[in-house]
Amino acid sequence: MNYVLQAPAGSSNNDRARLPVHSSSSSGYHTTQHDNIELQESGPDHDQQPLVAPEGVGGEERKGVGVLSRHLWGLPIAWVCLIGLVILAQVVLCAFAVRAWSWPAKAQPPTPGTPGQELVSENPALGGIQSCLTILQQSGGKFSAGKEMEGLHLTSKDAGVLTCHHYPGFHFRPRGKWMNDPNGPMFYKGMYHLFFQYNPYAPVWGNIQWGHAISPNLVDWLELQIALSPDQWYDRKGVFSGSATILDDGRPAILYTGVTGNDGEVQNLAEPADLLDPYLREWTKSAQNPIMNVPNEVNPKEFRDPSTAWKGGDGKWRVLIGGADASVSDGSALVFESADFQRWQGGKKLHTRAGTGMWECPELFPLPVRGTLSGDGQKHVLKVSLERYRLDCYVVGTYNLTDHSWAPDDLSVDISLAALRYDYGEFYASKSFFDSNHNRTLLWGWVGELSTEAVNEIKGWASIQALPRVLRLDENFNTRLIQMPLPEVEARRGVSYDLVNLTLQPGALLPVEGIAGSELDIEVEFGRPGVNASFGSNLMGNVSGNPEHCCQGRQRGTGTGLFGLLVLADRGLSEQTSVYFEELSYDNGRMGRKQELPICLCTDLSRSSRYLGVRKPVYNTTVPVLSTENALTLRILVDRSVVEVFAQGGRSVITSRAYPQLAVGQDARVFLFNNGSTPVVVNRFQAWQMQSANIS
Repeated sequence: MNYVLQAPAGSSNNDRARLPVHSSSSSGYHTTQHDNIELQESGPDHDQQPLVAPEGVGGEERKGVGVLSRHLWGLPIAWVCLIGLVILAQVVLCAFAVRAWSWPAKAQPPTPGTPGQELVSENPALGGIQSCLTILQQSGGKFSAGKEMEGLHLTSKDAGVLTCHHYPGFHFRPRGKWMNDPNGPMFYKGMYHLFFQYNPYAPVWGNIQWGHAISPNLVDWLELQIALSPDQWYDRKGVFSGSATILDDGRPAILYTGVTGNDGEVQNLAEPADLLDPYLREWTKSAQNPIMNVPNEVNPKEFRDPSTAWKGGDGKWRVLIGGADASVSDGSALVFESADFQRWQGGKKLHTRAGTGMWECPELFPLPVRGTLSGDGQKHVLKVSLERYRLDCYVVGTYNLTDHSWAPDDLSVDISLAALRYDYGEFYASKSFFDSNHNRTLLWGWVGELSTEAVNEIKGWASIQALPRVLRLDENFNTRLIQMPLPEVEARRGVSYDLVNLTLQPGALLPVEGIAGSELDIEVEFGRPGVNASFGSNLMGNVSGNPEHCCQGRQRGTGTGLFGLLVLADRGLSEQTSVYFEELSYDNGRMGRKQELPICLCTDLSRSSRYLGVRKPVYNTTVPVLSTENALTLRILVDRSVVEVFAQGGRSVITSRAYPQLAVGQDARVFLFNNGSTPVVVNRFQAWQMQSANIS
């Protein structure tokens, strides 16, 4: 469908321009309708006849004055031609103006030498599942031969499933090839912008540049031309991650890491080439680059990923950069300062921990306590991506407005493997930003593949972005965050199915016949079968309350746990992705704080696919549940090969990838089950079939 989305008028967003205090007000939410409109250049279409001298006129007269002295509508022919040319030129200029200020249809025409634009035709999944399968079928043996196919025991039909059925419908992904970290999200002149680490040449990491997409609503996306390419000495080996900041005068600016020819990492500045372009399609790199020097005690090859900058009461801009020492043993978040955003100095450590390895993508941002963002009414979250373990952890702490220092509120959950994580599944290199359009803090995160490079080569694409999440402090556990999918995604809900007050007897496995499909939004509430119920120990053995004992249901040969759901399951259950709760014995409160009880959340992929070449891990974490809470809740978003799970209102989150061979499209089923020895009541079950977003 061709559609045009006009950018609404309005001033720019501040992408957390001031860290200690946010004072922006909501400017309203603007969404335009998707119309079937195709813009075309228009102009007069005249079948002009050649100017010919009348019969009998020849010689020199035919060559000149005798012809041009003719009149039309009382005017000399020369004047008429001149007026016509002027009108035609104005029409053409108007047509180009309309194109410049309208949502570009599908994608701008490819510019010669611009990598990535050819992906529109290279990735058949862009046109939808049926179109994709038709293209593959018509391509002959292109996808049905090769050592990769043979070694994985795949047929051409399998290639169609991997390429078409697993390509997400409402999660952002580029047109093809490789993507990793989200970069520089911001709201500017009525449009959301997302940049991302991008390899436009192959579905593997390498040749990293900045891809760029825009959206009016954070659900529908249009991919634009590449924003930043490795074309200078200071970024010739890669344009690595960074962030966007809206300056005091409303101008957006990008800080990013460039990799030099000797693999050194330096920090650089880029600004829009045309501030009147609401889509910010072209960027200019500063003549002063690189603008930050690596501190002496930091490994010059481990110095990257500048955060969004914030401005303090002293008028200085500050930014965090991740670093590690020479041995890459001790990670740090380094602070640099600037009075004008052009000249930077500093490099002192805001926070560091021994033995944690390189800290990637560091961030420091405020969240309100009970709805305020001033004085004691706010906390500051330090987040880092631990490269050594490929996980994102965060710590809630306090920022000192006088000396600009930060300290964790609870040292027992400081940055380490023991720290709290945004997500206990496949989720890394996340990036937050303050959305002044709705006065909220949003979180993006890279969701990688669990398939091998050989499988990714067959698909032609690799990696997606998680749905943006709304972040807030947990009022019951102030060292924790609540994360939930942004509400705009609910606009993609379609047909729904409901169940209430359903009792699952021990051993029950109930197919949900009213809903099917591989694009679903599910909400379910279970009544708790009882605190310290007997089924915990007699099924799990010697359970002491240690999280390491969570989610071992697969060891009993069932592939499921105590009670929960199966999604992306075929009717014969040869494939299933299991999402479930498991209640451990309380063990005298050893795991509990503030009457917190040890409930496990599990996503078991061990039977999620019949394919070779894909990993099938079991993800687990604990969910804090108050003793006064009598229900356990799940929100599960299924998008073909993506399963995002939010437990207990977003206190714990697990994102995973599944690649079923049989459980695709309307052949993907949902089941409710109870493997415990005590009945479980499903207080409420509601599921919606999801409509794919407009992502092109």
